Amino acid sequence: VMQHDDVVTRMKNVEMIELGLNRISPWYFSPYPQEMVNLGCIFICEFCLKFKKKVELHFIGTV
Repeated sequence: VMQHDDVVTRMKNVEMIELGLNRISPWYFSPYPQEMVNLGCIFICEFCLKFKKKVELHFIGTV
């Protein structure tokens, strides 16, 4: 099992992350829930670092 986990963590699983005004393409494995990995982009609040599926679900109230 240990060897399988090692192979999985080497694979890039997230296409794009949006952090504030910046769009970032991760280089490595990102340990997000499977439902988030299937999205085109994961939105991360630049103030509290919470991640969401859609930008308006959290970030409007934080600014």
